[in-house]
Amino acid sequence: MLDSLSAQLTKKGLTGFDPKSYPMRVIRERVLQRHPLLARWGGPIRGRAMGWADLMFRESEVILGTMLTLMSEDGVPSYPVYDSIIVPATKYKLARETLINNFRKQTGVVPTVKPEKDPEDWFDELIADRKYQFVYCFTPAPIKGATGSNGCPIAIT
Repeated sequence: MLDSLSAQLTKKGLTGFDPKSYPMRVIRERVLQRHPLLARWGGPIRGRAMGWADLMFRESEVILGTMLTLMSEDGVPSYPVYDSIIVPATKYKLARETLINNFRKQTGVVPTVKPEKDPEDWFDELIADRKYQFVYCFTPAPIKGATGSNGCPIAIT
């Protein structure tokens, strides 16, 4: 496996990787320093052992709850992408707060949601720095005001 990794890194022009410099013991220690709750993984948390399926279910409940709240209470459409949602830029602040509230209800923890700035503020910064971000989506239906069409990438800058 390490030979395969070395071959892949060499192919990408990334040479000099020494697996002995990164033993699993060191990686584990550093990961647990950053995410101490993982030390309890597999053991009881709030009286119950949790696995990957529990985390995926909670994440889906957060996303679905956010989408349903946005649509039913505010009429804001959203589109899920894994562990995030796409909303109109003008509804960013509302969507961010709704996501934070749903996450807190599901987990009891207040998450860090990025970006913390409103897109209205950071678009100008990106353009000034000559940095551009594109989001490619395959849409099930036309999105009013966007470029592209069903099955074609939509560029949002």
